[in-house]
Amino acid sequence: KVLTPRPTDFPPLEKTSRVVSAVTAADLAVRITDCLQMRSVKAKYSKTEVLAKCRSTDFVKFYIRLYSEQEGILVEVQKVYGDSMSFFRDSRAILDAAEGRAVSKPEEEEPLYLRLPVSQMEFIKDATLPPLTFEEESESVNIAAELLASHRSDSNMLGMESLVTLIDPLKSLRSSAVIAAKRVLCPEDTGHDSFNLHNYVMSLIIYNNGSAEAATLDGTAMENHYAQLRNLAISSVANAIALLLEEETLWESIRSSRTWYGDVLVPALVRDIAMAEECPHEACYASRCLTSLASMSESTLFASKIREAGGMMALKIAHEVGTREYALLAQDAGKCHQTILRCR
Repeated sequence: KVLTPRPTDFPPLEKTSRVVSAVTAADLAVRITDCLQMRSVKAKYSKTEVLAKCRSTDFVKFYIRLYSEQEGILVEVQKVYGDSMSFFRDSRAILDAAEGRAVSKPEEEEPLYLRLPVSQMEFIKDATLPPLTFEEESESVNIAAELLASHRSDSNMLGMESLVTLIDPLKSLRSSAVIAAKRVLCPEDTGHDSFNLHNYVMSLIIYNNGSAEAATLDGTAMENHYAQLRNLAISSVANAIALLLEEETLWESIRSSRTWYGDVLVPALVRDIAMAEECPHEACYASRCLTSLASMSESTLFASKIREAGGMMALKIAHEVGTREYALLAQDAGKCHQTILRCR
């Protein structure tokens, strides 16, 4: 496409823009697409203008536009919604790549906060804190459950975001993370008295991926809302399974529900992986779920169920999509494929 000057009636340029000189538009586009692939950013390219609509792994939505300038080509990265710090990291990497600079991989970047678990930080080592009871540690999980039980969509989103944070040992007490993980994975957990957290999260994964409903909400705020809820749900399950696997309590936690996991959840996750072209980030989390399930030494049931559901072909396709467009997907799908191959 032929680049045009930036319209004069557009809002003033923000700091997330740069003018790049001594490069053709085609070479500049290659630099940007390579950066998007490395950072696993999903992009849709407009057929009528020089525009890429992007969504990062943190569910930050932003646009990339190219315009002609006397000094070169103007690259503008504009946030639509999402976490500002996450957007800042991605936009900086994209603009650096546009200028031909070396860009570090996301996993090589130091986090801006919480570089190690809170329990290992220096200020807490010498602190004398009273021990928490099980009820006190469960309170934060109960608050997240109350938010998810609400009829308000904004409360549901806050509850799901809180749940993902609770299951992350880097951001919460490990004992609390284990409690939250068991509430997500165990349908008979005693904490489900007032609200069944397991049923809510799993229903988002199994029943909320229909294209018919998505089509009726296409282009609306609620489309993004339901898509993000489901993304967070798969993320929470992936993290919960990985945490309990590390704690060596995963088989004990899901053994009574192993038939449901094998016959219902595994095929749903395989479908997510097979749809990697449309939903690459969900396919990443689904691959992580299956990797952890197949890694259990106590049972080869899930490796067999993954094969029966067509998981090997889905993972092969996902790996090809990831190699071409999403580096994180290629890594997760490849690891899952190798894990299942070792299960005989």
